[in-house]
Amino acid sequence: MDQQRIKEQVITECFINSDSDGGDETDSHFVFETSSSEDSDTDSSCEFDKPRRQLHRVTNYLSTIEAYDEEEFKEHFRMRPSTCEYIIAKVEEDKVLPDHKFGREKVSANRAVYMTIWYLSNSNSYREVSDKFDVSKSTAHHIITTVVKYLVSQSRDYICFPHSPAAKHKIKQDFYNLQGINGIIGAIDGTHIKIKRPNTQHYHMYCNRKGDYSILMQAMCDPQKRFLDLFCGEAGSMHDARLLKKSSLYDKGQNGIFGTDFLLGDSAYPCLNWLIPPFRDNGNLSANQRTFNHRHSSSRVIIENAFGLLKGRFRRLRMFENDNITFVVQCCVAAAVLHNICINFDDLIDYEMELIDEVISEDHVGSEITINTTRRDLIMQEMFGHL
Repeated sequence: MDQQRIKEQVITECFINSDSDGGDETDSHFVFETSSSEDSDTDSSCEFDKPRRQLHRVTNYLSTIEAYDEEEFKEHFRMRPSTCEYIIAKVEEDKVLPDHKFGREKVSANRAVYMTIWYLSNSNSYREVSDKFDVSKSTAHHIITTVVKYLVSQSRDYICFPHSPAAKHKIKQDFYNLQGINGIIGAIDGTHIKIKRPNTQHYHMYCNRKGDYSILMQAMCDPQKRFLDLFCGEAGSMHDARLLKKSSLYDKGQNGIFGTDFLLGDSAYPCLNWLIPPFRDNGNLSANQRTFNHRHSSSRVIIENAFGLLKGRFRRLRMFENDNITFVVQCCVAAAVLHNICINFDDLIDYEMELIDEVISEDHVGSEITINTTRRDLIMQEMFGHL
């Protein structure tokens, strides 16, 4: 008989407030959903009367990893050895892994981090990962889950809005250098993370307009493609504007956290004092409005490139076969944390995938958000000297 299990859908939101005293504030909230599902990662029963089966696995892969040069290591683990060593040191320093004196040999921090990064960077199953790293399948699942949860717990340190005036000035200057638009503090967009059909009564809510099942990730980034804000886990059928309204970023933007600065968003977003979309092209745009849209798009595309870099580095995010939505969301946040760590270490991969078609489709703006075009008109005045 199938066991009844509580299945948890988590919406993890990381946003650090920035105010005059430099204080930080993180918002997280969780939505729980009860459903009946079969746990594909663990056995439904244990037979203690049978002798343990001797399994044959790769026994020397850690030695092989240590023999890799930097180029070989990066081909396999999507980051430089020095970046990976930093993560290993953090896991050791914070005593993330369980410490025990009895039973099987403890899994080392380097093995645990290698396994987790390999899992996020590839589409291998737990069986394949366990075989490669010479651990049982249940150990692979436990270790990867533990490290992923640890990375999520560190998200406020790595996915955060800048609080120092110097950091904000650098972001605005770097954006200005792209297309000469003053006051841009970030670019915002959403992307789909494909998943299996959820085993839940409301599975149809996860079906997006392309017919794929997905969850949504909303992110804001700086010109270096570093994520400054992340909101992840809502069902794939939700519109950009609705996703924004549900995130704490909307309330904080409305409450003036950006001051006189603003974000760039695509035409699916409402026009607000702190969020500027392009002019909607109905065939009647002026020459100045078309020029504005071009410069706007050339600056905003940085967030689409950031999503491409994230999914190009951590290929698991292209498609999750795991039906545990809680764990899927945690993996997405963990990957974003690793992405930012790589950016901080100037550790880039050689290419960025074109994932424009996986960004949330543009459509009409939801009527629940009041439109305010005053700020965009002022930007137009600054750029062209007249409306």
